[in-house]
Amino acid sequence: MEFFDVVTSSLWVVLSSVVPFLVVLTVIVFIHEYGHFKVARWCGVGVETFAVGFGREIIGKTDKYGTRWKLGWIPIGGYVKFEDDANAASMPAGDAEPVPEVPPSETAFHSKPLPSRAAVVAAGPAANFILAIIIYTLSFMFNGERVSLPVADVIMKGSAAEMAGMMAGDRIAELDGTEIDKFSDIQSIMARNHGSTIAVVVDRNGERLELSATPQVTQQDHILGGTYDVY
Repeated sequence: MEFFDVVTSSLWVVLSSVVPFLVVLTVIVFIHEYGHFKVARWCGVGVETFAVGFGREIIGKTDKYGTRWKLGWIPIGGYVKFEDDANAASMPAGDAEPVPEVPPSETAFHSKPLPSRAAVVAAGPAANFILAIIIYTLSFMFNGERVSLPVADVIMKGSAAEMAGMMAGDRIAELDGTEIDKFSDIQSIMARNHGSTIAVVVDRNGERLELSATPQVTQQDHILGGTYDVY
């Protein structure tokens, strides 16, 4: 029973890691290949195959333009095969098909001018770049920037904060006449006023108190080695 539980737990860990990875990879591959595909269509290049995954086809459909859209049973990678293209975009060398020696048609990839071919090739990476911008934009729109509030969680014994009369839970509202919005604002002000007495305004349970502090730097050992400054 214990062995079965261990196997089940291990299998769940693997699946919970691998499946999301494959889903994300499939989306990235699709966007990448769709970039090649869309620009190829704009440039008048014939597209024979749009594949996500390699190996034997699981499911597929041919659209009205003659492009075969298919899903391979190996969900790693994908490719777009253009007309007369021996090495389809992102296709492994072993999967490439020989191209017969016939004059290229007007919709063949190699019959297009260099700027068009360059645009088709660059469209895949460009599509992923645009995807990254969209994801980061949406992330900041919904989550915003994570900031640490300027609240004193712990007052270290002998620190400038203790000598100034600060207490745990105090929110630093102003420092040296500068309004403080986030914790990272404090360090630069403390560093440039090292050894000088500065005005500190704190919010304690809704009451604003005016204090004064003299920033002092101390060296603390880092858990990974070395030291860092603490004000």
